[in-house]
Amino acid sequence: QFELQYSMVHAALRGAMSDGDWRSALRLLRVMELEYVSVRLSTYALIAKGLGLVRRCELLAAMLSRMWTRRKVYGAMCVEPDEKMCALAANVAGEERKLATVRQILTEMESHGLAPGVRSYSILIKAYGRVRNAVGVNRAFERMRARRVKPDVVVLNTTIDALIRCDDFVRAREVMSSMSEWGFSPNERSYNTLLKGLAQIAMVDEAFALRNEMREIGLIPNSVTRNTLIEACINAQRWTQAQSLVNDIQRVRTRDDEIAHNIVIWGLARFGRDDEAHEALRELEGKGGRASVVT
Repeated sequence: QFELQYSMVHAALRGAMSDGDWRSALRLLRVMELEYVSVRLSTYALIAKGLGLVRRCELLAAMLSRMWTRRKVYGAMCVEPDEKMCALAANVAGEERKLATVRQILTEMESHGLAPGVRSYSILIKAYGRVRNAVGVNRAFERMRARRVKPDVVVLNTTIDALIRCDDFVRAREVMSSMSEWGFSPNERSYNTLLKGLAQIAMVDEAFALRNEMREIGLIPNSVTRNTLIEACINAQRWTQAQSLVNDIQRVRTRDDEIAHNIVIWGLARFGRDDEAHEALRELEGKGGRASVVT
């Protein structure tokens, strides 16, 4: 009888989430919590996924807090959040720039004996990067090390990206150089992220040197590398070098090829070189591409 009743309510809850009616789903969840002490993790996970899709980070955090409280009151009869669910909630909060909510979720995890893993620290570091808080990025990274959580390539690249967002190229370079300490080597994403930082401050020679370094260690620069170099050239108003990189594209075949041309067009227009911008647009269209909405 219990299984049948629970399954019926769970199905109704699933239907509400499928229809995007998360308010009704939350009301059904509250009914389940009142009627059945043992609400299953899969039910909470369904709600968490739906709330994540509609970016309701505060409601997600509140649900997690309620789960912790129910666990404390009723003991093993109630499920507690797992790291996957907490990470989902923290990631939504991070994307919404709700850093306090991210910290709250991770603090509750630790206070209830659920140690944040590499996924959780990656989300925390990314959240600090989004609000351009370099001190927070570094503290989160060092806290991860102090807790003996071994980073993977993803969290290391996330840290590099967060530091670049904070305009801390020197520290980002240090983190990339330290990857070998953890048994990893920088990959294309590591270098492209550093290149993004150099492009933002128009350090063209340093950007090309970094691309050459990629080649020296056996990495193959890709279209993202090329486009970032073009951006660096544009920001430094080194038009000949930018055009040389674009000239290597014989035919526009990919979205990145279009982006390369649009970077040049946008850059020329930004610096008042309208005639050259129109010429660059004709070149793009002649290669089978088209201008972006922004261009």
